[in-house]
Amino acid sequence: MYIYDELLDYARKYPDKIYGDQDFQSAGKFDTLFAFFSDDVPKEYEEEKAMLLLKAVTSCLDGDASIGELSNLLEDPFIMYYFTFCHHLDIYVRERLIDRGKLYLLGRNLSTKSNNNDIIKLGLTLLGISGNEEGRGIASVLGLHSEFTFYAITAFKYMDLHNKYVFEMANKTYGFGKVHCIQNIEPLTDDIKVWLIENGCDNVVMPNISAIICAQKASMSWYLKSRKVDKNVFSNISRLIYYIFSSDKNDVYEFHDSLETITEYMKYAKHYAKSFEDLCASAYIKKWMRPFWDPGEGDVKRKNGWSSNIERDIRNQCIDILKNKKWKGVLNNSLKSAEADTDTYIYLASELDADLNFSDLAPLLEKDPLDYKVSYYISKSGNEASMKSLIEYAKETINFDEMKLKPSDEGLKDDDLSFENKSDIFLYCILKNLSNYNIIELDLPQIALTTRYDDNRIEAIIYLRKHEDDWDEGVEKSLLDALDKEINKKIKKRLLRLLGKRVNGGFEDIKKEIRYVDIKKQIVKPHVKDVYLFSTYVAGLFYRDMSVVHNHLDEGDILYLKREPENQYDKNAIMVTTEDGYVLGYIPKKENSLSQRLLDAGKYLYAIVDEFLEDSNKLDIDLYLSYRDVMENTNEVVSMLIENPSTYKSKM
Repeated sequence: MYIYDELLDYARKYPDKIYGDQDFQSAGKFDTLFAFFSDDVPKEYEEEKAMLLLKAVTSCLDGDASIGELSNLLEDPFIMYYFTFCHHLDIYVRERLIDRGKLYLLGRNLSTKSNNNDIIKLGLTLLGISGNEEGRGIASVLGLHSEFTFYAITAFKYMDLHNKYVFEMANKTYGFGKVHCIQNIEPLTDDIKVWLIENGCDNVVMPNISAIICAQKASMSWYLKSRKVDKNVFSNISRLIYYIFSSDKNDVYEFHDSLETITEYMKYAKHYAKSFEDLCASAYIKKWMRPFWDPGEGDVKRKNGWSSNIERDIRNQCIDILKNKKWKGVLNNSLKSAEADTDTYIYLASELDADLNFSDLAPLLEKDPLDYKVSYYISKSGNEASMKSLIEYAKETINFDEMKLKPSDEGLKDDDLSFENKSDIFLYCILKNLSNYNIIELDLPQIALTTRYDDNRIEAIIYLRKHEDDWDEGVEKSLLDALDKEINKKIKKRLLRLLGKRVNGGFEDIKKEIRYVDIKKQIVKPHVKDVYLFSTYVAGLFYRDMSVVHNHLDEGDILYLKREPENQYDKNAIMVTTEDGYVLGYIPKKENSLSQRLLDAGKYLYAIVDEFLEDSNKLDIDLYLSYRDVMENTNEVVSMLIENPSTYKSKM
């Protein structure tokens, strides 16, 4: 049975239903992504391929070529030169160089008597340009399958009642086929506008882009003002807002009716918000309302009627809505089906102050077994039980054989990472944060020693160095095996030091210190109102094993300051540490007076890396006073600065 016959049989049995015997995640995916996002095909290539195919079609019409020859020309995806081909074919038809009747017959034959997808797509194209109404009937059947919807729509765009045809198709498609329908439909009637608002972005693929298209074609504020909105309809609006606002790439202030839409939406949200979509919409609206970004206390005006006062009011409304305890249950119920993406769940959890464990996020891993965002979240969560579950899951799930470092490889660098390296990133998240737990896990780092991603090998070495007292015989054997296979000179040097082997023909003269301290009480988050104090450098780097932070310390990174009053050389000593408590050195003795007084007074200080030159042991930093204490004791801080003017240096 041909594809057309199967679809025709289904259409006759179920005239108003979506054809479900297809994978909506993949059918039509390549053509859709190319049509939406690709613009780098050389014009010469398009012209050459289009004219070769047009010549072959003409030969078929004259009986001088076979369908097999057409198939050979369609080895490259038809979509790559589809529009150029249509342009030339249309000219040939209008100039009567090609007979419409013959073109229709060939198109009908190709589209209904083949199981070759590219041949069917070509057939639909010929049917459309032939202008025969019966051809649209064939297209309406084939268009039920998302692999062909794009061609079933675009090739017939110049025929009468095309918009009506597209709207009918939109109600019977899903997946990428539905995306093409909303892209090509014109909102000529209220029925179409209502459908776009209520159903347009209800899809398993490209919901965010679909939502933007729908919002551009049908005004949400018009919908909210002109129609009776009940609880069920309200959730449809919430879904549309959620998809638009959840992307940082969308500037919501650019939407001409965004203020009216959100103002009207919030009137209903107070009473109707109850579903997962409602939760998402309220949380992401709050995220976009950023009145605190503006300096001063005045009402700062923005685009399309927005102002900081309006944003503040809407933000407060969202906060009130999100206070309801029911939302955690709504979040957990949604997680069971993994209906949203990982970013959304993690963001909602932070907004609701909900801690998600490994079991909560397991459904996301069923959908995407190597979802490294789950790995990142769990490994940073501080939940030891979840971290153990994540480690065991990684051991069982990751195909480490595929990640092995091969002799012919140069190793995988940060710039080399792509979506294809999800397993490498998944593993990295675990190794990077493993030292933050009271877990002795030697197996995973040993496996990582011979994997392709450089940073995974480095993190494995760092972890094993910290837990040298827990080694068994197998660890040293793994290290020796890794040393034999290592191709990166710097990583090999790390392995040599860890094994106590000779470096450059002899042992290192000075034993470098490796020291970690507890900085839980020193951790603060930078704030826009934090006070810059002065710039300085970190003293004592030469005596620290800086290989621990190799490739992990960059400009802009945050460092923490902790007092060390028991220091035998300086009672005012202030340690400078990384985020995980690794001691890099000290604030220079001649500059630590002010910082010592502030820290001893209970203030919170931190540093930002200004420049780090690893080879020359040079680490310049900028010191800041955390905002959380500034407002409480402003006068005290100012007096300290006045009393010690020499310690304050203006940063230029």
